[in-house]
Amino acid sequence: MAKTQLLTDWICIATAGYTVDGREISETELSEMADTYDPQVYTALIWLEHYRYFGNLGRVHEVKVEKVDGKTKLFARISPTAELMALNERGQKLFTSVEIMPNFQKTGKNYLYGLAVTDTPASTGTTALNFNARGVDENLRFGQSEPLHFTVQEHEEFRLFQKFKRFFSREEDPKADNTQPSLVDPDNKNNKEEHVSMTKEELKNAIQDGIAAAFAAQTKPAEPAPATTEKTVDTPTVSAEEFNALKADFENLQKQFSELSKEATPIPNGANPAITPDANTFTVNTAV
Repeated sequence: MAKTQLLTDWICIATAGYTVDGREISETELSEMADTYDPQVYTALIWLEHYRYFGNLGRVHEVKVEKVDGKTKLFARISPTAELMALNERGQKLFTSVEIMPNFQKTGKNYLYGLAVTDTPASTGTTALNFNARGVDENLRFGQSEPLHFTVQEHEEFRLFQKFKRFFSREEDPKADNTQPSLVDPDNKNNKEEHVSMTKEELKNAIQDGIAAAFAAQTKPAEPAPATTEKTVDTPTVSAEEFNALKADFENLQKQFSELSKEATPIPNGANPAITPDANTFTVNTAV
């Protein structure tokens, strides 16, 4: 799937004449930059206030020079990143400031070396960047007098990615590289700090992989219950000799019991045993 290219219409990035701090930008410099600029030779990147510490915010796609109201102006079409668009949405970094490299590669010509976004432009007559949302278009474009054409779904995916990234960063190695995704085209050969580009499919896969990794880290397999061991009761064993001895004793007792039963005199039912004269009997005389 091809990456969506964000591209503005022609915007004025410099005007010939004196800058607000007294320096002069000549018509020759602007004309030479328009003639010499070639992204295949050297791509001018967009920087925050000319600093290189924070990574680039896009690249210059092409430039041209034109006369407007008798003044020579340098126009450019730029490819902004999502970070630059976010700054612009908050009303920050609305103007541009060109970086001119004199005698580029010993040619004696001026070259557009870079472009900065700033709130205090040095050149007068520059166009304020205006990236306002309008419409839905797969081939996104941005314009000077036109509001920004962007796909809402792509911006929603980007915000969703940021939310997932903040959530999953709790599980990540603190030494890991947390590179921000960018919508910039990766054709630039000069920027060593350029962010990694992502397609919609790559973003979708990254989110799915992150969800699977997070749940795998938080869900531990249940430990198997310890096996229950039954108590074994030792059954006493009897040897053959002991069994025969016990059997003999039992038979002897049974024999003795039978003999005692024969010697006993049975008493008829309902009869009282005879009372012998020797019995200790007492007579109580109740006569008065």
